[in-house]
Amino acid sequence: MRSFIHALPGLWRSERRGAALPWLALGFCTLALLVSCGGGGGVGSGGTGATASGTVTGFGSVIVDGVRFDDSKASVSIERSADDNSNGGARAEVKLGHQLVFSFDGKNENEGVARSISIEPTLIGLMTAKAPDGSSITVLGREIAINTNAANGPVTVLERSLSTIGVGTQVEVHAVAGGSASSGLLATRVEVTTSLPLRVSGVISGVSTASGVTSMSVAGVIVLVPTGASVVPAGTTLTNGQSVAVFADRFGFNEVTSALTASRVRVAVRKAGTVDDYLGGVITNLNETAKTFTLGGLTVSYKLAVISPSSATLVNNVTYVRVRGSLSSNGQQLEASKVQLRSAESEAELHGNIAAFTPAASASAPATFTLRDVVVSLPAGVTPDFSRCSGVSALADGLFVEVEGATTATGVTATSIKCEDESNTTGAIVERKGTVASPDATNTESAGSFTLVTSKGNLKVTYSGLTFFRSPLVDGKSLINGRQIEVYGQISGTGDAAVMVATKIKEDD
Repeated sequence: MRSFIHALPGLWRSERRGAALPWLALGFCTLALLVSCGGGGGVGSGGTGATASGTVTGFGSVIVDGVRFDDSKASVSIERSADDNSNGGARAEVKLGHQLVFSFDGKNENEGVARSISIEPTLIGLMTAKAPDGSSITVLGREIAINTNAANGPVTVLERSLSTIGVGTQVEVHAVAGGSASSGLLATRVEVTTSLPLRVSGVISGVSTASGVTSMSVAGVIVLVPTGASVVPAGTTLTNGQSVAVFADRFGFNEVTSALTASRVRVAVRKAGTVDDYLGGVITNLNETAKTFTLGGLTVSYKLAVISPSSATLVNNVTYVRVRGSLSSNGQQLEASKVQLRSAESEAELHGNIAAFTPAASASAPATFTLRDVVVSLPAGVTPDFSRCSGVSALADGLFVEVEGATTATGVTATSIKCEDESNTTGAIVERKGTVASPDATNTESAGSFTLVTSKGNLKVTYSGLTFFRSPLVDGKSLINGRQIEVYGQISGTGDAAVMVATKIKEDD
């Protein structure tokens, strides 16, 4: 597998991925571009109107390519089918390795408040082949690399081991540029899905029209758009260079011709203005004289940008960068204020409460626990730091910690772990386990409150339309007396006045 990262030690902790290479037709909802990307929501009123995109590298709230955003008040959605758009996208939960696009408020780095998060899969379809050594899979006729080495690019997070996923299984693939696969795609996450419709997203190339059918290539997939297909925004003419999401029914892909017949095409609209946005990816079309390059189909000017480190050399088709800047008034160019190169030294960052802690059994069987639903392995050589937690000297369930480490196929291998005081951690998303009691009589499916009976006392919990309920829980009506659940959210107040605003509710594992 070829390396596509220009490695620079000590820089950009846990940074990688984002918009993909335009010549690979990835990066459908590229950052700093969108009014109509994703299913729901818009920029919060009174905010900066900025957008960000990239790969989820951690939680605490949500961390995208190393930058933290408070997601406690964000709507989270995903469009897996054309029907999802009718209700603003299906409600969803963000996971490690997901590709995201979202609006946010705030100017200072790591202080942005996400308002509308869209999870953007690159491909949804049947896995029709996989390499015997697990190095690649094929979906919609496109080979996608599976990576286990951070030095060669983003490590692929697998919801299930590939050995347990049979050919013919419907999968959802999140991918960026890179890897040894023939398509040049490298998966950042692969998960099995029950969604039957098909989807591909990327940048259009090779547009032609004959007999009322538009033919084009998206992420290397041949897409046919018949006259009866819906194109949104209405009246949009499909042209090369547009970022799109293409949806098709379950039988829309022809294995013989390798063509996908679209039922709906959603075109991302670039938003002109001077908002401050984030954009990540591998640079292409580097012009050192003009001081421009391309990321995800958008021209970036770095004439006035601070490049970090100052000694860095940009290499076409090799260097992975994170750019911050403002979109020009005509919406055609990003004026960069900062270009920072990525380091692969630290791949993930997690903040949350330990659950399911299992002490080390031997040198070959290290301690493990879950943090924000991510499985963490703690090698024997990593010593926890308890200096910020008075009276604490050992890891245990419920302890709030910060973990940095390397992404693996199954989770994160910790390189450092620090105990934190959750009550003094701004915007902390915490986890509480307990039993549902006294659900309010006025509760509805989308809004209400109840008492969570925990081992440390009772806690009032409220939920809203922003709360994600993981199956088999459906909505607020699933919260019946005696049900054992886990709740994630933010707590305000202390003692009997404490209230937890839930962002996610699931059955107790």
